[in-house]
Amino acid sequence: MLASRPSSTDRQLSPATVVRIHATLRTALNAAVRARLIPVNPANGAALPRPRRPHPVVWTAGRTARWQQTGERPAVAVWTEQQLAAFLTGVAQDRLYAAWWLAALRGLRRGELAGLRWTDVDLQAAELTVAQQRVHADGQVVVGPPKSAASCRVVALGGWCFLISLAQVWPGVSG
Repeated sequence: MLASRPSSTDRQLSPATVVRIHATLRTALNAAVRARLIPVNPANGAALPRPRRPHPVVWTAGRTARWQQTGERPAVAVWTEQQLAAFLTGVAQDRLYAAWWLAALRGLRRGELAGLRWTDVDLQAAELTVAQQRVHADGQVVVGPPKSAASCRVVALGGWCFLISLAQVWPGVSG
């Protein structure tokens, strides 16, 4: 029923949005059942649409031109190796270069990058440990565990060029 109704912006709700709304309702109604306010959870057994994961596409010259002309972009688009190299070259002097590098080449999420501490970095072993994340919620910065259990991981840093840039970006580090 939710999926067939337009949203406040006159667009139909996506299957993923419907599933998230259902999860919220189901949780609230389960609490009501536990508190004996209602006998059963009416959200249990609801027929839900199956969300589709978007298929990533590469930013080709044609897609880039279409995006620049219309503002429309693919749901998930990835850079080519050359585009990534151009980006990293362009931000080489940026104070956040190490963060850009870790996001682009090691897959760290924004919250994981913000949550990194020097105690998580081992320059001699050339690795870092993702142990926490920092996210913005309800107007404040919240420190907590990474998004999932699999997100708690050790990440290889690679060559000395990166380690030198890391030390330049975050001075005061000792290997």
